[in-house]
Order: sequence, then C-alpha cells, then structure tokens
Amino acid sequence: MPATVTPDTLLAFKAGRAFRTGDTNSVVADPAKGAVLLTNGEDGLLHFIWKNRDTNNIEEDLILFPTDATFSKVSQSSAGRVYVLKFSSSNQRHFFWMQDASSSRDEEFANNVNGVLQDPDYDLVWGSSAGSSSAVPASTSQASS
Repeated sequence: MPATVTPDTLLAFKAGRAFRTGDTNSVVADPAKGAVLLTNGEDGLLHFIWKNRDTNNIEEDLILFPTDATFSKVSQSSAGRVYVLKFSSSNQRHFFWMQDASSSRDEEFANNVNGVLQDPDYDLVWGSSAGSSSAVPASTSQASS
C-alpha cells in the first residue's frame, strides 16, 4: 500500500488578490481578506494557494514547478505593496497585495516565496531584513486569522 502524503504548509502570509482592469496595465485590489499559502500538496507537488480568510475557502490553487515562476514587487504600483506571480512557461500573471498592517516584512515574504519557487527544499530565512531582528516566522494560524 503506498504511503499517504499529507499537505505541508511551507509559508503563509496575509495577502489579497488584485485583478487587471480589462486590457490595461492597471490592477484593482479586491478588498477581501486573504492569505497566500505555499504547500507541498498531497500530490507531492508545490501549490501556491490563495484562501479567503473570511470564508476559509480556497479560491485559487496553482501548481508550480521549480524555476517556472517568480514573485516580484510591481514597481509601478502607487500603493507599493502589490506583487505579481509571473510564470516563465506562459503569459500567466496573478496579482496580490500585502495585507499585513506593517510593510516591514513584505520583502522578507517575497524573498522566501522566490526561494521556495526556485527550490522546494529551500530553507526559509527570517529576520534578515534591516531592523527586524525580532521577526518570527509566519504560521498558518497567523495568516488565517
């Protein structure tokens, strides 16, 4: 009998979704409270999940292959906290906006997402941002509250 693989959350943080306006380069933030979760799924694959924190429903579940995607800050964003999940194998773009009250860990989360996207065995790095030596890792419970 094959061993059952249980889902394993690698990283979780508060983030909402943003959607492109028609054929423009503008995006509009959806006000719903959400969380991004990177998990090793029961299927053994890496999943980038967006979960609505009000309903607890998973509304987006993207399967990612190592080195196929990047998570980067949208420099043109007037709000400054919009990030894009961009695939190299297609023209897919998924936009997210950071929802933590403080922006102090945005870059840290983005760096860890990219580390996992490049190598699913990546060791997360916490507290390396300037002035945040007391940072603690996010947990699923933080992102789902």
